[in-house]
Amino acid sequence: MRRESKTLIAGAAALCVASGVAGGLLGAWWSPGEKAAAVNGPAAAACDVTGVAQRVFPSLVTIQVAGAEGSGLGSGSVLDRDGHILTNDHVIASAAAGGRIVVDFAPREG
Repeated sequence: MRRESKTLIAGAAALCVASGVAGGLLGAWWSPGEKAAAVNGPAAAACDVTGVAQRVFPSLVTIQVAGAEGSGLGSGSVLDRDGHILTNDHVIASAAAGGRIVVDFAPREG
């Protein structure tokens, strides 16, 4: 390897290390400090996972798909009161050419 190439590689490596150190120091200097502790402290401990699950569950749907390319099962989320559903393309792809899609909504309480 030529001397110029070695010098160029060493310079690039030194620049990377210096950039990493400078970025770390700037990040530590600009960090929120006590604000981060508040997010990880009592507010995070007060999160009720069961309560969150109960509120989110009604918006989840199960999607059954059958088509020429096969059948499958997937999931989605109800986006609005009109019933628009968000899911991934791979969930419904096998029904794209005239297949069948059946959506099972979560049961309603009361």
